Amino acid sequence: MATQKLGKRFNRDWIFRDLSFTFQSGTVYAITGPNG
Repeated sequence: MATQKLGKRFNRDWIFRDLSFTFQSGTVYAITGPNG
């Protein structure tokens, strides 16, 4: 599975922007910030 140009905003601030990534089968992924 792959994503292209993914973005996430919180109010006016971009958390991430234009993220493109290819996910490998059988692997678990997580996006965490400074507070875990």
